[in-house]
Amino acid sequence: MSELPFEKKKIPVYQDFKRLVAEGRTEEALQQVMGFTESQGLTEMHNRLVVQSAKWEQYERSQLAGTVSYDDLTRTHATINLALLDIINDLPQEVPQPPGKKKLGGIREGRLKFQVFWMLLLGKVFFFAYLFTNLEAGTIPFNGFLLIAGVLLPTFAAHLTAILQERLSSRFVHRPSDEKRVNTGLQYGIYLLLTLYIASIFFVLENYFRGSIPREMGTDKEGVLVPDFQNLLLLLALVESSLGVYIGSIIHTLFKPKE
Repeated sequence: MSELPFEKKKIPVYQDFKRLVAEGRTEEALQQVMGFTESQGLTEMHNRLVVQSAKWEQYERSQLAGTVSYDDLTRTHATINLALLDIINDLPQEVPQPPGKKKLGGIREGRLKFQVFWMLLLGKVFFFAYLFTNLEAGTIPFNGFLLIAGVLLPTFAAHLTAILQERLSSRFVHRPSDEKRVNTGLQYGIYLLLTLYIASIFFVLENYFRGSIPREMGTDKEGVLVPDFQNLLLLLALVESSLGVYIGSIIHTLFKPKE
């Protein structure tokens, strides 16, 4: 007997998922339900499944390592199964659409991390290249270069450290297809904050070198007049302590090491 077209299959497809769980084939059930939610564009359900998939991977690692008691493993397995059944019960009750008709919303968390990292890295590299160019042109003395770098470098180092820690801790964890999805609104909000942050620093530096920002003059040990970078440093510190706080929050939330 030939198989019915996908459109004519009724909700019993959900019963197939439940049967897999009942038979103890949890991993297979997770994969099939995740594939189903992806084909139907059910982003919220997909994200819930990603959480359970991560728990299942941890369960398997603990089982192989033998570091967790049998009773604890049994409870964990049962908890994952119950959560999976809850998700299956929450699936839409209308007839499913043919696979591929809908797409998951938002962007994969891993792709967003990649973009945030490179935006931040290229922005900071541009700043230091810009400062070095002004140093070579004699627009800024070496001590001024060091003072500005002293404001910009520590926060960048803190962000980079958080990113590297997360990358190192998760290098063997999760396949790209098993990642959560970040909604479009948050995605573009992050882009906007990063762009505003980078543009603000450039705006302060460019206006200082053009003379739009008042320069106080001081004297060195030999009594020669030299520019005082106090106004510039205060403005850069203001950018780092205002917008930089939000950037730090984004970095430490996105790149939180997986347990």
